[in-house]
Amino acid sequence: MSDDGSHIDRRYFCLEAAIPIRSSPSESSEMISQLIFGDFAYHQDQKDSWTYIKCEYDSYEGWVDSKMLTEIPEDFDTSLLVWKWIKQASIVFGDSPYSMSLPIGARVPYLANEIWTPNGQKVDLQDGSVFFEKAEQQILPSIAFTFMHTPYLWGGSSSFGIDCSGFTQRIYRINGRYLPRDSRDQEGLGNRVNFEESRAGDLAFFSKPMREKVTHVGLIIDNDRIIHASGRVRIDKLTSTGIIHSEEHKLTHELISIKR
Repeated sequence: MSDDGSHIDRRYFCLEAAIPIRSSPSESSEMISQLIFGDFAYHQDQKDSWTYIKCEYDSYEGWVDSKMLTEIPEDFDTSLLVWKWIKQASIVFGDSPYSMSLPIGARVPYLANEIWTPNGQKVDLQDGSVFFEKAEQQILPSIAFTFMHTPYLWGGSSSFGIDCSGFTQRIYRINGRYLPRDSRDQEGLGNRVNFEESRAGDLAFFSKPMREKVTHVGLIIDNDRIIHASGRVRIDKLTSTGIIHSEEHKLTHELISIKR
């Protein structure tokens, strides 16, 4: 398989609410991430009815059921698109009587004031759809709060189900900032700050009790609270030792570092 999609001319668009990216070409294999409506991916390899893709945003790679991918015409310049980030929305394809809900943090592409699709399919937003305002996008905790109570899902990247690093990556992406997909890679970026100097929007990284390996990440709200995906997206107490579960009042994650 290629490690570099730059020479690959086949490119895909996600027209589904969420597409599983799997570790191997099988529906029963582990979901390691997702493509969300509005995401792009490059073709890397093919095996039967499965396509090995590289996500354009974070270069994450994995297998996707080929039926779920929509190919982009080679001659279309996607830099012409204008994007809006979804806070709450449903769309309708063509004259269908049925709508599809989009997850928080999906992005909708516009071209000449109409929703663009690579296959020319007509898509309309339903009444009541809401986008993130630019001012709101600048405040990381405000974005994070919109995901409250989202259930935890290993490999999940959307408000339909999300894991800890998918959560922080999605928040930062809506904010216009890059983060890699996995918590250990996220921890490798930024500048380390002391607990006493931490502030809203910093990322805190954790290990399981009595371990030293980074396995968890959350977003600091203020000097003693953190929002993170653990069972569900929730707010817990943050101390210099780690996360204290707000109901069980016990240490669940030990603090490794805080990055800005």
